[in-house]
Formats: sequence, C-alpha cells, structure tokens
Amino acid sequence: MILNDPKVHGRVIKEISAAQDSSGNIEYNTATFEKLKYIRCCFLEAIRIRSPGVITRMVVKSFNVKGYNVPAGDLLFLSPHWTHRNEKYFPDAEKYMPERWLTCDFTKNEFLPGFVAFGGGRYMCPGRWYAIMELHMIITMLFHKYSMTLESTLPKANVMHLVGVQQPEADCYVRFSPKL
Repeated sequence: MILNDPKVHGRVIKEISAAQDSSGNIEYNTATFEKLKYIRCCFLEAIRIRSPGVITRMVVKSFNVKGYNVPAGDLLFLSPHWTHRNEKYFPDAEKYMPERWLTCDFTKNEFLPGFVAFGGGRYMCPGRWYAIMELHMIITMLFHKYSMTLESTLPKANVMHLVGVQQPEADCYVRFSPKL
C-alpha cells in the first residue's frame, strides 16, 4: 500500500533518510523506531484495511445485552473487517490514510478507537507488540536497502476470504533493486 501512493512512499523514504547516520546506516533500536513514526502509521493502516475477518470467543458466563440473554457456551464473533469500516471511527474508511494514526501516542502503545485487529480488552493478542516491532523493523529495512516499484495494480481483498487471513483477488508484483 505504501508503494501504491507516491506521496506516502516519498514520506517513508524521507523519514528513513532522516534516521540514517552520516555513513547511511540505520541503527535498529527503540530510539530509532520512535523517530520512524510514519512507517508505523503506514503498516497499522494497512492492517486496518486488510485485517483478519473474524475474532471468536466462547461465552464463559451468561450475560444480558439490551434485554437479550447470551448463554454460556455460545460463540461470539467480532469482525475487524467491518469494524474497521465504521465511519464513526474511521472517516473515509475505505481509503488508505496513514495520517489518521498520527494522533496516537505510540510511546503509550495506543491504537485508534475502534481498531480491533489484535482483539480487545484483557484478551488482546499478547504478541501484538512483538509483531509490531517486527513489522517496523522489516519494513524499515526493506525501504532502506531496496528501491521498490509496484509493477501491477494493488489488488483488492478477495471477499471469499474474509474469515482468517485475507487474500488478494490477484497477484501483486513488486520490483526490488538493491540500493548501492
């Protein structure tokens, strides 16, 4: 998605350039990643748009919601795919806009309200911060070490794969060229 928008791509490259030392290297540590805030915004926005289809939980103890009894043993389903398209939380929800994440305080590990790709509450994914750190490092390394161009149009998500890992409707080709 970064390569699909020249303004976003340019801003990512500029941010990486600013993080380089005088010899063009980047030290991959927490201090550096705090400076690379826009890259985090980019991949969190991509996760928002292409999030997993369904999160399931089993009801352990019966409870009532607006007069409706939810019995123990029932399954509850949460759809990040549809929650992330709620205009109340994400105006222009179908549009890739990394800037919407700039309001988050990443030093406090905040997400935007309505973002549930990693679940929510006390049962939120325990590995989310490790996954985010890995994504931050890999994406930064790729854009630091390679020039990349999108060789095909960015495919839409395949609606046949809204449950589990989303798959695109078509292939997506990217040309990688090592930076010298």
